[in-house]
Amino acid sequence: MVISEELGRATHYHSAGDFRRAEQAYQRILAVVPDHPIAMHQLGLIAMQTGDATKALEWFQRAAQTDPLNADVQTDLGCILKDAGKITEAIASFERAVSLDPNSIIALHNLGDILIEQGEYQQAQTFFQRVLKLRPDLAETHCSLGNLWKKTNKTEAAITSYRRAIELKPGYVASYNNLGVIMNEKGDQDQAIAYFEKTLQLAPDHADACNNLGRIFYDQEKFLQAEVWCRRAIELKPGLSMAIYNLGRILQGQQKFEEAAAVLRTALTIFPTDPDLHLNLGNILMELDQPTAAAACFQQVLKFVPDSAEGETNLGMTLAAMDDYQGAIQCYESVLKRHPEEINAHFYLSLDLLILGDYPRGFREFEYRLQLKDSAKFDPSQPKWTGEPLVGKTLFLVSEQGLGDMIQFVRFAAKVKHLGATILFCCIPPLVKLLSNIPGIDRIVPYGDPMPEYDYYAPLMSVPGIIGTTLEEIPSLLSVPYLKPDPDLAAYWTERLGPRKRGELRVGLAWQGNPDNTMDRYRSIPLKSFVGLSQVPGLRLVSFQRNQGVEQIPPMMAQLPLTCFMDEPGREVDSLLDSAALMSLMDVMISVDSAPVHLAGALGVRTWLLCRKQSEWRWMLDREDSPWYPSIRIFRQTVIGQWDDVIEKVTQELKQLVALAD
Repeated sequence: MVISEELGRATHYHSAGDFRRAEQAYQRILAVVPDHPIAMHQLGLIAMQTGDATKALEWFQRAAQTDPLNADVQTDLGCILKDAGKITEAIASFERAVSLDPNSIIALHNLGDILIEQGEYQQAQTFFQRVLKLRPDLAETHCSLGNLWKKTNKTEAAITSYRRAIELKPGYVASYNNLGVIMNEKGDQDQAIAYFEKTLQLAPDHADACNNLGRIFYDQEKFLQAEVWCRRAIELKPGLSMAIYNLGRILQGQQKFEEAAAVLRTALTIFPTDPDLHLNLGNILMELDQPTAAAACFQQVLKFVPDSAEGETNLGMTLAAMDDYQGAIQCYESVLKRHPEEINAHFYLSLDLLILGDYPRGFREFEYRLQLKDSAKFDPSQPKWTGEPLVGKTLFLVSEQGLGDMIQFVRFAAKVKHLGATILFCCIPPLVKLLSNIPGIDRIVPYGDPMPEYDYYAPLMSVPGIIGTTLEEIPSLLSVPYLKPDPDLAAYWTERLGPRKRGELRVGLAWQGNPDNTMDRYRSIPLKSFVGLSQVPGLRLVSFQRNQGVEQIPPMMAQLPLTCFMDEPGREVDSLLDSAALMSLMDVMISVDSAPVHLAGALGVRTWLLCRKQSEWRWMLDREDSPWYPSIRIFRQTVIGQWDDVIEKVTQELKQLVALAD
């Protein structure tokens, strides 16, 4: 056998893609010349081309030992080492290739790519510039240079490089996908979607593009589309951690918490040390009311990322959910020692301090609510009041949050009025008439009206923190009742209710809060849960439900007769004023933790609050009364999601009231 002729045949087969016959020919050469470097190198290339990375590495290493001065061998060895994650060895091979051939474009390019990943951006740029000096039309290097600019926050330069790569190579998939990523980061989601769709047009099995589309649709809260794309990404690339992570978040966004937890647990079998997976699983387990399991997830986050502010803050939330408020506070304080501006840690610290009755410190921390992402924004023309003297000044109090919050906190207007200020109150429209006669308020300005002149402003719920209010002071702030029903409306509703029957006990009922509240699923109770009240003799149950929840009434009327005033044709209805007047005629007002509780409490109506286990801070812990409203009695849930024992206790108490009435 003539080696040169056999090598020619092998090369011909190899070029034609006939790898089997090419390999046989190279092996015949090695049978005669065991250390033939070209045959070993070419066998390595065949192994690489047919997907056998292990065999390719073996052949390249043998070729490099036999012919250590061959730059191409060193380059190919570097590529296979890089793909195997052996970065240090890969760099050494590429550097040897460049030392042997300073114009080795592939080695120079790969060195640039590796240095980007290592954060050595200036060196990486030098290598890319060397490549482009030799091959200015190399699309791959323009794309990699775009990656470098993206890493260094030079967005426009990155876009220019990616677009240049596409000009040079119109079907260049990586550049289209990268442009989609960078456009999404710029906030141009339409452009990003167009680039990802182009990527998939060119490469329908591009898993990253599928995942990227899924992430955009998740951000747009188009959960069904997002789910389809992320599932497609996982189908194409089962180990794609970001797609699994995103799918978990998408399912969470659809409140498919069990499915989301299962997805993330599967992901953790593949990536057991991924802190983001542990973090998100912990969040989902909190939604599933499994705080112990969630705490274990957050502890894993801290094992892998000891300085994780989010992990330790969330751990604090799980401890609070397990009634370990002191442990929760320690977590938040630990976070704030390292990250003093961590908003969530401040906010959740405030809630736990308040629920324990530490009002001075709790309300100071409560100021961080104003920095939360979904907090209401106010554009002031004057500075915020922080305790400056108010004699002769005008203070503009600004409403915030929910109706119940404003009814509860409006009592502070009288307190600051004593400091010598003129008090203006920017009030949300539904409360304007109800609060028009509150002591301490000189003028109500409906939200949206022209802003008056003032010296200072303060969000209403900031006042107790500014003046250093203590828990003990709450009952003395303003005498309850501080709301009074309109006499004309009270007379109207007296007539609508009709004469009181002998032994009749009039009980108001509100069972549903605003479903947009993130905690509503814990506080609201299905109307059907109250069917046992129908067995209380002499009970007249009056619905105070408005808007949400009224759809539950018709199917229940046969089992739970309710007096309902759904429509008032021929008269203008003010929901809160009418509710206040009707509520004042009740013997008892029973409500979940929503605005009716505050309205009834401020009216001084006997009120029974059905309180979820993880109570709002204002209802504190382990007490049946409230310093905010002396007429309130609290019936506390003992098991999350279980209301039967609470309603049974209420039923027995109502029977006793009926008996007393007789």
